[in-house]
Amino acid sequence: MEVDDVFIRLVEEARASLLLHQQQQLQLQQEKKRKQQQQQQQEPSWAWVCMRLLSCCSAYPSGVTPAILLSDLFQVGNGWKTGDKNGGAARRSSSLTTVLDQQQKQQQLPRLPNMVTIDSIHEKKFVSLDSVLQVVILSVHLLPGTSSYVLTLGDTWSSSTIDLYLHRKFYDLIEPNNAILKTGREIRLAGCRLRSAPGLAQPRLLPTEFLVILLDEEQEDDAMLLGAKFCSDTFANIQLDLAESNLEFCFYARLDRKGEVTVEGQHNHVKHQVITLCDDNGDSLPLVLWDDQISISSLLSEGSMIALERPFIATGWDCGLQSGAPICLQYGSVTHLYTLPYVPREEQVSYCLTYIEICCGPREDKNQSVFVSQVMLPRDSQGSVDFNNFPYRLLIGHLQPRMSHVALYAHVTWAVGAPAVKSNEEQKEHSNQTFFLRLQDPTGFVDVKLHFNERWSAGKVFVGHVIFLTGLTTIVGGDGRVEGQWLEKDTEAMLVNITQLPALLSSPSLHQIFPLSSLSSTSSTTHVCRVRIGKLGPEDVQVRTSHARCGRAFRQLNSLVCSFCGGPCDDREAVPEFMLRTVFYDSAEDAGVEVVAWCAGQAAAEIMQACPSDFCSWPEEEQAMYMYSLENEEFLVTLYWGLEDDHRTLPLAGPLPLELQLMAWRVGGAQKYDPHPFPL
Repeated sequence: MEVDDVFIRLVEEARASLLLHQQQQLQLQQEKKRKQQQQQQQEPSWAWVCMRLLSCCSAYPSGVTPAILLSDLFQVGNGWKTGDKNGGAARRSSSLTTVLDQQQKQQQLPRLPNMVTIDSIHEKKFVSLDSVLQVVILSVHLLPGTSSYVLTLGDTWSSSTIDLYLHRKFYDLIEPNNAILKTGREIRLAGCRLRSAPGLAQPRLLPTEFLVILLDEEQEDDAMLLGAKFCSDTFANIQLDLAESNLEFCFYARLDRKGEVTVEGQHNHVKHQVITLCDDNGDSLPLVLWDDQISISSLLSEGSMIALERPFIATGWDCGLQSGAPICLQYGSVTHLYTLPYVPREEQVSYCLTYIEICCGPREDKNQSVFVSQVMLPRDSQGSVDFNNFPYRLLIGHLQPRMSHVALYAHVTWAVGAPAVKSNEEQKEHSNQTFFLRLQDPTGFVDVKLHFNERWSAGKVFVGHVIFLTGLTTIVGGDGRVEGQWLEKDTEAMLVNITQLPALLSSPSLHQIFPLSSLSSTSSTTHVCRVRIGKLGPEDVQVRTSHARCGRAFRQLNSLVCSFCGGPCDDREAVPEFMLRTVFYDSAEDAGVEVVAWCAGQAAAEIMQACPSDFCSWPEEEQAMYMYSLENEEFLVTLYWGLEDDHRTLPLAGPLPLELQLMAWRVGGAQKYDPHPFPL
């Protein structure tokens, strides 16, 4: 059972410490607000705590202490909360409180990608063109002696304000009879530039035409606007002969999908993105954005409703569409965009306490009712339940279809690489490969498809390794079973090999030393053991050539590509390494148990305490004497029961020992044992 996994227990203890720290902070608040704040508190998610601990372990491979780990967690503060990366909302001046608090209550919206705050603009005195601002209009006024409108903007995360010169294409929305841009209106901006001058007390934002207005159907004025202007036209009203006419349309549709940004033109200098809109009748039309207009895409989210006023009508041929759509929409010089943002709906998830049985053992009373924990989780625009803030560890047995941001702590039971390629041309075509892992924990197994940005970048992952995987999405496979999909490009995607984590051996708080007599091939846990090296003979040591990227040995020494990951096998990627057949004895004096284990890569180099290329250059007599001197050396090693290679790759270029084709004890990491280590 996983009750012996020290790292799992450490994550749970860290979560409990964070929750206790938060409760203590709440008790220090004013008495009249304490009850409300306690209702709003959130537990730190198990996945978030695990990610922070592993990130800290990766940053300190020489060893970490519980104090270091907890200090790192407390420095982040309440960073596990959605949309609050800085651990809490910023202070606000009293003049902004009324408008901003009212707006925040009306729309509890998640923060957009590339979103910046007004405070950060003032602090850096810079704003990039791809930055997104979600702000509230605090006032509208004319510059004295001019006809130029200036909007004073604020946001719910900042204590300061900023002025924006309004683009003239939006002046008709400020007229008294059509006052859409008014105090209290929330807008989104992109493509902003900052202007500072000696005469200005604070820098101002220059005009931008990439402005989207947020509407709220519960507000009477917004509901009347939608009913009066956007409910009469549908996509079916557009005819081919109207594509070149001057008729004006106003559409109301759902943003179904945002396509990828592509580059076109003879010299590949024109950017192009297609956004698919779907109206109430089920008809779809593409909205095509060009070059700088692509910034508008960052202001819109999939699943949101879009009100499109006076778009430019064009033919699909003019827009270079390959989908065969005869008509498309474009963002023109008089186009106005409104959106009703998609607000994720929360769903109540019942979580059966199988987790407690796994960590603490089964219940003695089989008739005891099963405790169920109910957690409210949001759904995204595709209907998937978002488990990003799920407070407990999610097990494979609890996976269901349409789950997103899933994190798994499990061991690998099967691995399949990319399809073999034969030429450089095929290698370029397969630069974005799909890999397969089967993960298992005490509740079941799941097959996961890994999609990397280019090629395999997860390092050495073998059958039997324990890994931590985040950013997983679940789907239904062809055989009806639940499968997982993992995209490296996702911002929250993470893959960490626990078995080969250097800090696992160098940190006493992360492991528990097991005697060799307690090892079991049925266990899915990586064991840390203190061992003595047995006799090493020439037949126990080989030097092979392997791929540095994935650790798989080459089937053929002159191979151009790796048979597992499909990556190139040039001089930089092809590295020599030891392959050892080692006999381990327990370091305890009265222990006579011995274990035969296979060791390769960095762990083998640690045991040999030599470089493979140097070792091969020595005379045979010197090699034999050196191997004899290693007998009875003490090491801390991580042992796991598994395979070093899958069924498609062979571990050695020469004769293949039978043991390497079978499940056996493997060494994931090794470290020379120091009887007087630096106190951690």
